[in-house]
Parts: sequence; structure tokens; C-alpha cells
Amino acid sequence: MPSIKTKLVKSPTFYVQYLTKQTTALREVNDSRLRIYEQLEVSIQELERANQRLALDNSADKKHIKR
Repeated sequence: MPSIKTKLVKSPTFYVQYLTKQTTALREVNDSRLRIYEQLEVSIQELERANQRLALDNSADKKHIKR
């Protein structure tokens, strides 16, 4: 049976291990969110370019119809 002193020595060690695992998990979640936001930014830029092309096409089509 472990002594009280052994439990006290192990307890902070286990607590540090727990905090280390929690920190690692939070970093992974943060990294995952960052990748998602970066992908969203790329998608937004692509959609804005497509929207500009469609607006130009629409304008050209309107001019063509008026002729």
C-alpha cells in the first residue's frame, strides 16, 4: 500500500500529465479550427471571383440583348 508521501508525489505528476494532455487536445482543436477558417477564406475568395465573372457576363448579356 503506497504511503501518503508517495500519493502526494504522484498526484502532482498525474495532474501535470492531465494538464499536458488537455493542452495538447486544445492545441489540436485550435489548429483544426484554423485550417477550417483558412479553407473558408479560400472558398470566399473563389466565390467572389466567380461572382465578379457572373456580373460581367450579366452586363455583357444585357448589352447584347439591347442591340
